[in-house]
Amino acid sequence: MTTDVPAARYWSFHLYTLGWFEPIDPAGRITTRNHVQTAVDADGRVRAIVAHRDPGGPNWIDTGGRSEGLLTLRWFWPTGERAPAPEASVVPFSSVVEPGATADRPAELETRRRHLAWRFRT
Repeated sequence: MTTDVPAARYWSFHLYTLGWFEPIDPAGRITTRNHVQTAVDADGRVRAIVAHRDPGGPNWIDTGGRSEGLLTLRWFWPTGERAPAPEASVVPFSSVVEPGATADRPAELETRRRHLAWRFRT
């Protein structure tokens, strides 16, 4: 998915199951990305990659092995009048793989788990 950066204080991508709108394993997979966790390209646009396996670069959202789902782009506290216009396309996995790119997914998952443990503490 490609979009302009939303003119908002907070924005995020979320992947859900179809029908029930349930999050997909938020502690065990990277199924969401917020404005802090998302890399913006040099042209000022955001490109999120929704894929069944890790392409190696930034902004990967893990499908958890599902062949279908619902990807949402949410934004809160808008600071501008124009809403983003996201565009989605299906492309071969080989076209998004970034040779030599490395992302520290284990560290991302550990940060995610710590945050969720804090957020949903009892």
